Amino acid sequence: MKKKFSAFLLCLVMFPLVALFGCDEVSSYSISVSSSSTIHGSVSGAGTYEEGSTVTLTANAKGGSSVVAWVYQNSTQLQDGDVFSISDTTNEANVVTSSTLTFTMNATTQGSYTAVFSDSKMMYVKLDSYFLTTNPESAGMEDDGLQPTLMTANIDVAQGQSALTTIFTAEGVALRDGVIVSAENITGVLNLSTTTAQNIRVNVVFTMNERTFTFNNLRASLLFQEDVAETSGANHTYSVSYSDGTYRISFNFTIDGQNYHLILNYCNLA
Repeated sequence: MKKKFSAFLLCLVMFPLVALFGCDEVSSYSISVSSSSTIHGSVSGAGTYEEGSTVTLTANAKGGSSVVAWVYQNSTQLQDGDVFSISDTTNEANVVTSSTLTFTMNATTQGSYTAVFSDSKMMYVKLDSYFLTTNPESAGMEDDGLQPTLMTANIDVAQGQSALTTIFTAEGVALRDGVIVSAENITGVLNLSTTTAQNIRVNVVFTMNERTFTFNNLRASLLFQEDVAETSGANHTYSVSYSDGTYRISFNFTIDGQNYHLILNYCNLA
């Protein structure tokens, strides 16, 4: 009888504690995965995952295509590193025929993932390089040490459809006339279409002869493989020309009577 009474008392004590504190619930998150072209590749791994579990997404190329990149939320190219692990399988021609993306599920990794295949990579571009020139026809060149330094610059580049995200900053860059400067470690991606423009905004402060010249809100818009004739902005004009996977965006402005052209090259994912 005493044992039954003791068990009854234990239940009376434990029940309110369970009711008060409950059980720890593990959060779950959704993962979606898509192919940039279902003709050229398939994907798998979408679903709901508990926090802390391992997510594995797989992309398999079809018909001679290859896996070029993994893109998160249609805006960020993923890199193999601490957060995401990317393992590629190549054939004898060193073409990536399949790719596996692995990561730990949590609030910051939930969302949508896209496998980009080579035959549809032209829909995705990112900033590759830039240069300043006084020649509007300049295609840019490698630094041979002979070109004069026009100015130094602090540059900030943001992009997106409506809410713009900063994807590149550089300070104290020496800009030599027509000399191409590589944009390092760019992960921000634009997914282009023929109907909805992607917007680019540049803020830049030039220094020349101990004088500064500020050009904020230099803006341009990109549509898939579409040229844009010279268009007026608040303190500049801009134009876009497309050729062979590269969008050349030219921001044109005047300082002390001299015309300058800040060129941004956006290229297809490689």
